[in-house]
Amino acid sequence: MKLLKKFFKWLLIALVVIFALISFVPYLIPLQEQESFSADRKPFPNSQIEKFDEVWVHYRVFEAKNEKKGNILLLHGFSGSTFSWRKNVTFLQEKGYQVLCMDLPAFGYSDRLPTWNHSVERRANLAWKIAEKISPNEKWHLAGHSMGASIVLAMGQLQPEKTQKIFCIDGLYAQRNGSTLFKWIISYPPVNRWAEILLQKHFSQKDKFKEILYSAYSQNPDDEAVEGYLTPMLLKGTATAILSTALAKSNFKLDYQNVSKKMIVIWGEKDQWISLNLAKNWHKNFSEVPFISIKDAGHCPMETHSEEFNAILEKYLIE
Repeated sequence: MKLLKKFFKWLLIALVVIFALISFVPYLIPLQEQESFSADRKPFPNSQIEKFDEVWVHYRVFEAKNEKKGNILLLHGFSGSTFSWRKNVTFLQEKGYQVLCMDLPAFGYSDRLPTWNHSVERRANLAWKIAEKISPNEKWHLAGHSMGASIVLAMGQLQPEKTQKIFCIDGLYAQRNGSTLFKWIISYPPVNRWAEILLQKHFSQKDKFKEILYSAYSQNPDDEAVEGYLTPMLLKGTATAILSTALAKSNFKLDYQNVSKKMIVIWGEKDQWISLNLAKNWHKNFSEVPFISIKDAGHCPMETHSEEFNAILEKYLIE
């Protein structure tokens, strides 16, 4: 009995020490001064930053260069931004499409507000508000990459009358149901501090970040890609804001029957982040949906195989 009491005593002491280390040590580790989000920043010549639904959003509009055929929204995936579509917008403009790209809150050059609810329906409604501001009462083609696919699918279900084609690129609808314990852990302030430390001390190193992009591209990224993705990630509060996306509260449920007739799925055959097999298994239940895989492409075919990707977009936009 004495031995058991001694064991629990030392276990309790160990837990207290671990808790103290987790809670206090991160505040002893200095962080470099980082540039904060600013609504006055214009990272690109056509950058616009406006407040919608209580959050500042960075977006860019690319006007059609020829007779206008329609509108298309391009929505990035996790840790992406408007930069992710740099190899597609000019092509679409020249084909007669007005293009809207936006940075979801917590990403790119949009707000790092940690209290905003990043539910899929709120993100979808946010995107519709911006689209409506750009071209009131007009219809839109929607394209979402990875995480963005969930949002454009929700947009299609929420406003079917305004939705034309829905392009899902290396992503389908993902229902997030994090446990209460997980949400409590990531909302604990010291955990957020550790996340900021990890991002700044580890992932912000160019060599390490290049490895991450390599896994997404399935090929070596060039310096432009590394800079384009890394620069907005270094804005103050990015890690905390990204963690807050996992706290989203949502009752939204997607019914594929509502959107499948408008869907086109495009996937990189060498995707290391979301397996092609997952997409193929989904497609067995929705065989009527056009499904195109791009040989040798990884998770970001719109960047690494842009010519083939753009040709696929054009084909289904005009059908």
